[in-house]
Amino acid sequence: MRTTSYTLTSQKQLPALIAHLNALLELGKGLRIQVGPRPTRSREQLAFLHVAVRQLAEHTGTGETVLKDYFKAEYGPKTMLTLGTRYTEMPKSWAEYSNQEASEMLEHVIRTAAECGLLIQAEGNL
Repeated sequence: MRTTSYTLTSQKQLPALIAHLNALLELGKGLRIQVGPRPTRSREQLAFLHVAVRQLAEHTGTGETVLKDYFKAEYGPKTMLTLGTRYTEMPKSWAEYSNQEASEMLEHVIRTAAECGLLIQAEGNL
């Protein structure tokens, strides 16, 4: 089951989120909702994530920005963008990731690098 995380930065976003969740329920999708403060990732964790993607980009010849966009779209949690009464899901910025989300993303980057023949090792408790 894919996890979608929503980060609300103002109360004005709440009606759009409720409408989105109602639409999911009407499609027959079950929901588990958890509410809590937004945890943040460590600076070291975020820095290592950028280094790992940079190494993979150099190894494969793929642009760093392209790889970051790929990993965020493919594996990253989503956030809601609200424009007036319209809303859409989009990948969260890495700067908004929780420790858990950043750790999961690092696992995807490291696994993909290994599949491409590149060994990236995490240091410490990232």
